Amino acid sequence: MNATDRIAHVLVAGGGLTAWYAAAALKRRAPFLTVTLLATAPAADALADRIACTLPSLLGFQADLGIGEDDGVTRAGAGYRLGTRFIGWAEGLPDYVHAYGGYGHPIGSAAFHLHWVRAALDGEAAPFDSYAPAAHLARAGRFVPPTPNTPFAQHDYGLTLDLERHLAMVRAFARHVGVIERPGTIAETVVDARGFIGEVRLADGQRISADLYIDATGPAAHLRDAVDREWQDWHDWLPCDRVLLGTRASGEGAPVLTDVTAHAAGWRWSSGEQVGIAYSAAHMADADAAAMLGATPGEPIALRPGT
Repeated sequence: MNATDRIAHVLVAGGGLTAWYAAAALKRRAPFLTVTLLATAPAADALADRIACTLPSLLGFQADLGIGEDDGVTRAGAGYRLGTRFIGWAEGLPDYVHAYGGYGHPIGSAAFHLHWVRAALDGEAAPFDSYAPAAHLARAGRFVPPTPNTPFAQHDYGLTLDLERHLAMVRAFARHVGVIERPGTIAETVVDARGFIGEVRLADGQRISADLYIDATGPAAHLRDAVDREWQDWHDWLPCDRVLLGTRASGEGAPVLTDVTAHAAGWRWSSGEQVGIAYSAAHMADADAAAMLGATPGEPIALRPGT
């Protein structure tokens, strides 16, 4: 690579959480870059920007960027999430909690789960999640931060987001560290003779070019599809192709636990104030899905399983 090939300007396309986080991370870790975010309207089917529960890894990512819990949790209106409770997924068996953090303790050189499997095969083991302190806290609807030298020293936690406030927080942080926001709508992605993106043309006639392009526009893939339209269909293995999202009144249920309940055509979940249902359109009508959701939903979101 010679001097003229060096990356100096990055264009991130998209207006949701994934776009703003990508732009913030680039500018934070490579401050010599000019990072422009083309703030397109978030797409309805960009579920990564619309699902309100996260894994614990988000907190580590925020810490790496310099976003503390005062901003990432308290001021952004987030709640703590200790895991996911799966209901009705194993026929004839009780629900179980996938808790974040440790399960039991090693015995000698062998990990705890190996001893549990042996005991379970002999019919002598309690449910696996009963050995996770986070699962007990979650079932009780309680939360304590990991506390050294106590039984609650090894658990972890994710977040339940207020999506609007969280997006505002990340946007403000990204702009603070130097990300340039450029509102607009993509009209065309121009590919050069080498097969690389040459520029992005906007609906207002403006053009933006960069050395590196990041597509965070959701399944529409406004940038990627101009370069590569190859698609691997996973519908045979993942038949759920519809999602409905809704809200419920605050204060209902345990905010530290996401319930995911299986049904004949897919599953439904509740996390904080958000509820949702995923289903196969070949096996459930939209109206039936809305009735099962038990909340006022938006329009059905069509999905195309694959990559």
